[in-house]
Formats: sequence, C-alpha cells, structure tokens
Amino acid sequence: MVISSLCHIDHFLRPILNTLNNTEKTFLQKLAQGKSLIQISHELGKSEKYLDRVMLRIRQKLSGVSADEPPKINRNQVLYYAGLLNFFDRE
Repeated sequence: MVISSLCHIDHFLRPILNTLNNTEKTFLQKLAQGKSLIQISHELGKSEKYLDRVMLRIRQKLSGVSADEPPKINRNQVLYYAGLLNFFDRE
C-alpha cells in the first residue's frame, strides 16, 4: 500500500490511529523515539513476544485486514505515516 498525498493519509489513517489503545500508542511512541524492542519491553513490563503481537495488530488495523490475514504494511511504514500526521506530538 502506498499513499502519496498527505490529505489522503490523514483522511484514511488518522481515524485508525485514533482507535489505538494506550499500549499500542505508547509502543509506537517509544519506537519513534528510537528505543529498541528490549528497552520498550523493560519500560512497559511486557515481553518482547507480546510487543511483536502488538505491532502485528497495529499493522493489521492499518492494513484493513482481519486478524487471520497478513498485514499489507510494515513497521517502518506505520512509523512513517504516524510521523507524517504528527501523531506523536498530539499525545
């Protein structure tokens, strides 16, 4: 999936980003700060495997696929689009 226009990104992705739960938002925010999965795991008191599943759910939500389908967006794209929308500055 490639979205080239910021207005399209805003229109389609902001509603989905706004539905993320606190764990998902915090996880993305810490990734955007450059923290590693191990660091985030320790800070949140969650296992790395759990955080891998959190990222998978985020990617599935943004891809618009069901839980049993593979996501069509990767982790870097999630962070890129969230950054374009200044998602982390609004928290």
